[in-house]
Amino acid sequence: MKKKTVIRLSLFLVLTAISTNGFAQFYVGPNAGLVVSNFKNEYETEPGVGYMAGVSARYMFSCWGLKSGIYKIKKGVAISRGMVEVPGYTLDDTHLLNLSSQISLSYIEVPLSLTYMIPIERNIKLELNTGTYIAWGYESSGTLRIEGSGENFSLDFFRSNVISVQNLSDFAYKPVSHFDYGYIIGMSLDISKINIGVNYAIGIGDMYQTSHSISLYPQSGNVKNSAFYIHWGYNFKL
Repeated sequence: MKKKTVIRLSLFLVLTAISTNGFAQFYVGPNAGLVVSNFKNEYETEPGVGYMAGVSARYMFSCWGLKSGIYKIKKGVAISRGMVEVPGYTLDDTHLLNLSSQISLSYIEVPLSLTYMIPIERNIKLELNTGTYIAWGYESSGTLRIEGSGENFSLDFFRSNVISVQNLSDFAYKPVSHFDYGYIIGMSLDISKINIGVNYAIGIGDMYQTSHSISLYPQSGNVKNSAFYIHWGYNFKL
């Protein structure tokens, strides 16, 4: 249902821009910035700082238009899960492991937004945009720490990992989903050909693919991506 909503909204944005009358202008240019990301969840997390880099594109119909692009985005987060029950384990006379983690996730992201330009002064415009994004995670790294045993494990969080704890049986650590999608809102200033702005991405895709095995979260469906972007770029008119 959530995926269908994102698809329908994307089609609506395209049709809205196409149906708007006016002289069309196309802009393209490099774009880069900083990303402060976190997981939306009920557990303790600390945001991580990453980066974004790519190419933006904007197709304007008068003051309305479509904005898109393709970006490499690196997100990160620090998670303290606390005590997790692991069947078959006996650690300090319990069946609990204290898990914490540092996660770094790299995505290729494609946003699609409806944008509106408000002239402020000569060569200065305020841009407002809202829309959707889809992203594919292609690389991850990080560490999982088991506090009770003092052991650290380097993991690929996009793949299932089998973890061997000293004096205990192996257990499976389930992966983060490669696919992410959600909504995005933002605003920016166009100063001549320079663009400086901020965006906020609200993920609605489940971060975990399955509900089996051990993870930092006991259920799938309760962990979402979120990120705040500060970006700057240069616009070439084609």
